[in-house]
Amino acid sequence: MNRTFYALIAIMACVFSSCGVGEAEDTASEFHKKLDNREYMHIVENMIDKETLEETGEAEWFEVFEYVEATWGTAESRNEDFDFESAINNGITTVELNYTVNYPSKTMYERLFLVDRGSGFRVTGFFLNETKAGLDEQAGNQ
Repeated sequence: MNRTFYALIAIMACVFSSCGVGEAEDTASEFHKKLDNREYMHIVENMIDKETLEETGEAEWFEVFEYVEATWGTAESRNEDFDFESAINNGITTVELNYTVNYPSKTMYERLFLVDRGSGFRVTGFFLNETKAGLDEQAGNQ
């Protein structure tokens, strides 16, 4: 009986976790479209987590977006890597998605952190690095 109960809980956790990842992927896709179209104001006003904005401020996000555009240009392609992480803690879902991004001048690795505090996923972190090891060191796990 106990094994069946634990197996059911494990299956339910997996299902709920997968649903969260799908919704996070949808938010990430919208984020990337807005980023590629330079719709930074929309991103900051509608897609960045409010608690994160209180800590970082809007200006820091604009600086990051403008730096990416000035340094590498607009992404030519972006492929989601299959290594993602998700967790649920006290009703808050966090998801980490990783991408390989091809810019006109080079390939970069991206990590996007998202959170759902009950009203849909919002971005809490956006990192780019030339190597996966550098990305791990730079972004870690939030």
